[in-house]
Amino acid sequence: MKATNLTSLGGFIRAGDYGHLSLNGPHTLESGVRFERLTVNGHVRSPGYHGRHIIVSSGHLVSDGDTVVHRVFGHGIMQLNGGLQCTALEFVGRLEISRPLNCAGHLSVHGSLSSTSMITAKTIEVHGVLNAVELQALGAIIEPFEYRLATRLNMPDYNERSRVKDIRTGTLTARQLSCTALHAYSARLREECAVEYAEYLEDFAFDESSSVRMISKAAQAIGRDRSPRLKKAEDARA
Repeated sequence: MKATNLTSLGGFIRAGDYGHLSLNGPHTLESGVRFERLTVNGHVRSPGYHGRHIIVSSGHLVSDGDTVVHRVFGHGIMQLNGGLQCTALEFVGRLEISRPLNCAGHLSVHGSLSSTSMITAKTIEVHGVLNAVELQALGAIIEPFEYRLATRLNMPDYNERSRVKDIRTGTLTARQLSCTALHAYSARLREECAVEYAEYLEDFAFDESSSVRMISKAAQAIGRDRSPRLKKAEDARA
């Protein structure tokens, strides 16, 4: 049976298979709704989302369960009271999640990402504020919103410090990050980063405004850093 395309201005969406489901205004989805593409232009709530693509277009998406899709992108607000599994995520705005977020590819958030559980991805890029319990990735970039952009968009909260309890990553570039435990192949910390304990395999450096309370080297060699403003890990331990 061919999937049905549906555009709605508000109401209740019953269970079934949909092609393009375009929701404008407030909606509630019944359990069992499946879609090829879901476009959210208003406030949408569901017991969970199962499909291929979610597009948030200045909308507010709420999930009371797990979300399993191929790709998530757009801008607005996402409140996920469950887990999220996807292949790629590109989002601008506020993303809150209470259970594990597992992205098989690239995860990019411009705004704020808050999680009370684990975040895993192949690569992670957050420009804004990241608050998480645990993060795992092959590569990660965690930086605040540029001050002028945050002011112009009236988003002062997106310029606050990021806080992650435990980070395990191949490479890390971070600014204004507070972290309890950091395990990385190599890391670059700038602009008032604060780390309690760091373990690195190859290279670890931070500028004069950042601090690392304890550093442990787990490999034999330390790569060279040509930036004169960065302290090498062995200098910090001396």
